[in-house]
Amino acid sequence: MEQNKRKHMCSMIRNQFEDTTTGPVAALGSNFYVKKVLGTAKYFRKFDNFYHEIPKACLDTTIQNSKSVDVEKIKANLRRFDA
Repeated sequence: MEQNKRKHMCSMIRNQFEDTTTGPVAALGSNFYVKKVLGTAKYFRKFDNFYHEIPKACLDTTIQNSKSVDVEKIKANLRRFDA
């Protein structure tokens, strides 16, 4: 039986995440953010003083099912960021 391999997700401290020399960053709404890391859009949630990457599928599911997150704002900010 083949085991699913865990996908590594990164975490960044605030100063590292907000450093635009390592890639552009944008707030999406609520506590969701997007940052281009090595040319690829990565999605993050903010916790206190660090940001933790989440899978795109997690963001998509949240957008699809949330009753409290401003979904239209997140979608507009994603389009603006070109992610």
